[in-house]
Amino acid sequence: MLGTSMAKKWQRPTDMGQAAPRPVGLPRPGEGPVPKDLTQGQFEGPSLAGVAQLLVLERITCLLRVRHGRRQGQLIFREGTLVHAQLDTLSGDPAALALLAWDHDTRFELSTCSRPRRVTITRPLDHLLLEAMRLKDEEHAGLPSKAGSLPAISPRKEDLMGNINESLEAAMTLDGAIGIALVDHESGMTLGHQGGGKELNLEIAGAGNTAGVRSKLKVMQDLKLNDSIEDILITLGKQYHLIRPLASAPNLFLYLALRREKANLALARHKLAGLEKNLEV
Repeated sequence: MLGTSMAKKWQRPTDMGQAAPRPVGLPRPGEGPVPKDLTQGQFEGPSLAGVAQLLVLERITCLLRVRHGRRQGQLIFREGTLVHAQLDTLSGDPAALALLAWDHDTRFELSTCSRPRRVTITRPLDHLLLEAMRLKDEEHAGLPSKAGSLPAISPRKEDLMGNINESLEAAMTLDGAIGIALVDHESGMTLGHQGGGKELNLEIAGAGNTAGVRSKLKVMQDLKLNDSIEDILITLGKQYHLIRPLASAPNLFLYLALRREKANLALARHKLAGLEKNLEV
C-alpha cells in the first residue's frame, strides 16, 4: 500500500533537487491508472507543497486529506491538476492557500476518488504556491492577516503573477526556445513556466537542476570566492539549457531550454538579463 511505502520514504523532508521518490509499482505519467491499493494510506514528514508537486508530476487522480493539529482540510487532484480544496468554511483558492501554508507537524491521508465533478480552483498550483510562500513571509514578519486563514489573492499579488507570466512569455520569442521556468532552488518549486509541453517537462527539469545550483553555490562558499553566478550553461547534443540566478532574489533562478540548431546563445543571455531587470519577485 502507498501508505506504508510512502511513510518510509517521507520520514525526512523531500529534497526536490533530487529525484522524487516513486512508490513501487506506481506507473509513470501516461502509463495508465494508478492501482487502488497504491493510492490509499497515511503518511507524514514532508511539506504539503512537496506532496502536491509529486502528485502533479505523477498526474494522479486522488483525494488528499491534510491534518494539522485539530484542523483538517482536503485537496482533490484530477490527473495531476488541483481542482478543489476545502478547509473549514473555506473552499477553492482561499482554502488551498491556507493549506499550502502548513509545513510542520502535518499528516496526510491519500485515497482514491472518482473523477471529481466540482472544480473550485481557478489558478495553477505554481501560482498558489508562490502566493502561499509570500503570505507566510508576511505572517512571520508580524503583518496582520485574517484569523484562522490566509487572505485571498490581492490585486497587487495578481499583478505580480501577471508580471511573471508576461516576462516568461517574452523569452519564448527567442529563436529555438523550448520553454522557460522560474524556479526556487531552496524548495525545488517551479513558480511559473511557459512552453515545454511534450518536448520537455519544465517542472521536472527545473526541480532537477536545483541540486546543481546549490552545489555550485556551496563550492563557491567553500572556496571563499567573493563572487556571484551570472549564468550556468549546460550543452546537450540537441539542446542548450541556460540557468541564470536572480541577483534581486538569490533563491530564484531562470531556467531556459533552447534547440541547439536554432539558438543564439549571446542573444539568449542578453534576453535573460533584460527579463531579470523587468521581473518583479
